[in-house]
Amino acid sequence: MLLSPTTNSDSFALLVQSLHEYAIFMLDTAGTITFSNPGAGPVYGYAPDDLIGKSILIFQPAQTSDQTKQAPELASALANGQYSEEGWQLRKDGRRFWASVLITPIYTEEQQLLGYSQVVRDLTRRKETEDALKQSEERYRLMVEAVRDYAIFMLDPQGHIVSWNEGAKRLKGYLAEEIIGKHFSAFYTPEDLAAGKPGRELEIAKATGKYEEEGWRLRKDSSLFWANVVITALFNAENKLIGFTKVTRDLTERRQAERALKESEERFRTLAHELSSANTELGRANKELEVFAYVASHDLQEPLRKIQAFGDILQNQFSEQLTPEGTSLIQRMQSAASRMNTLIKDLLTYSRISREDQPFDAIALNRTVDGVLNDLETVIREKQADIQVGTLPTINGNELQLRQLFQNLLSNALKFAQPDQVPQISIKSNPVPLKQLPVPLTGRKGEWVAIDVTDNGIGFDTKYKDRIFQMFQRLHTRSEYPGTGIGLAICRKVAENHGGAIAVNSEPGHGTTFTVYVPVAGREK
Repeated sequence: MLLSPTTNSDSFALLVQSLHEYAIFMLDTAGTITFSNPGAGPVYGYAPDDLIGKSILIFQPAQTSDQTKQAPELASALANGQYSEEGWQLRKDGRRFWASVLITPIYTEEQQLLGYSQVVRDLTRRKETEDALKQSEERYRLMVEAVRDYAIFMLDPQGHIVSWNEGAKRLKGYLAEEIIGKHFSAFYTPEDLAAGKPGRELEIAKATGKYEEEGWRLRKDSSLFWANVVITALFNAENKLIGFTKVTRDLTERRQAERALKESEERFRTLAHELSSANTELGRANKELEVFAYVASHDLQEPLRKIQAFGDILQNQFSEQLTPEGTSLIQRMQSAASRMNTLIKDLLTYSRISREDQPFDAIALNRTVDGVLNDLETVIREKQADIQVGTLPTINGNELQLRQLFQNLLSNALKFAQPDQVPQISIKSNPVPLKQLPVPLTGRKGEWVAIDVTDNGIGFDTKYKDRIFQMFQRLHTRSEYPGTGIGLAICRKVAENHGGAIAVNSEPGHGTTFTVYVPVAGREK
């Protein structure tokens, strides 16, 4: 604001009195205040009359004790026609504030110096805002420079690099002094350069505000990396383009992982298809095998019955004509035929339980076990066995299969009894928490029970626990213990048909426990 001696005195007085946001002083040639408007109160904290006769040096933070000394700002105003600055000023209470100061010389019409006008405005809030913004910008700059996982840098409107952070150095391999000033197209492959890709990206960013893509980029050593790139256009208040920010992230490891996953999924799909085909073929082969076993077993029974019948005739009607050696041969033939008959029956049983067309109903297992005990009554009495049966559940299953299961397990317990001990056999069941189901049943749901069949027989080494459930596998010779080696395979098949599994725990000389795990509600459909 310029105050001139030509200003109408009345108008000037009214104007000065009304400006409360400005402290307006009239100074003599030495810088002593001769007039102060009411704005001196809000700005400096002084009543206007308190400042009359004081030097403007009292407003200086580093004020001198000699207030007769002329302020240097006055000399500058005389030399240049005006003095203006922004700086710290002192209030009456000693607090500092940031001020805009304008000092203008006042002359007579004859160009004789009359004094000065001084206009002061408090800019503390603006200064604080600017300082806060500057600090924020500095923190942002330091943060960007410290980021190590992202290359973050600025481009001018033509695409030349004007800043470079630590992440850019690590990712692209250039020092700041090596790359600043160069065009960002240095990071593109020859193919992308030939296609004009860098310039097109800037045009898209300028037109839409942002450009983003993933693609190959070059490091300083010419090695390639897969990058996620975001280019953002920057505009000033007049909507004029002032540059771009460019953020690049190395996604090479992610791309490699995605490619490996894709290849793995493709291999999995191929294997799944092959496995499905193999399962279909295996299922077909199994069905054919079941049909063959069933038909063959039936076809074998007729000639076997004839062999046994002819053997009986030879023994009964022609025994006197046979030598002792001939009689022995006939007995051996009959024994072999009997074993063959047992084997055929077991094969028929296995074939029958392998079919999936057998109905499931609510089966009270105590009643099923009672029926088996009745069937085995003779051998139980002969061995004087003590069999204890607990309370067993009712489950959804197939009566014939479950009967076969318990008959085989009880027959084994009686067969492999210790010769000098009374067989002790127990059958009991307990509910099983899902987390305690064996590994083959992991992830199953619903209510489950474990049925234990325990004996005090001869037992066996548990290293054979998987082998005993296989077809025709035996741990003892036929002369020691008769059998076909199919019984436990049937037990496993029955357990699997009911959606469960069978396990065994044994120790030589200390008996055996077979545990059958089955869902109460039956197998999953």
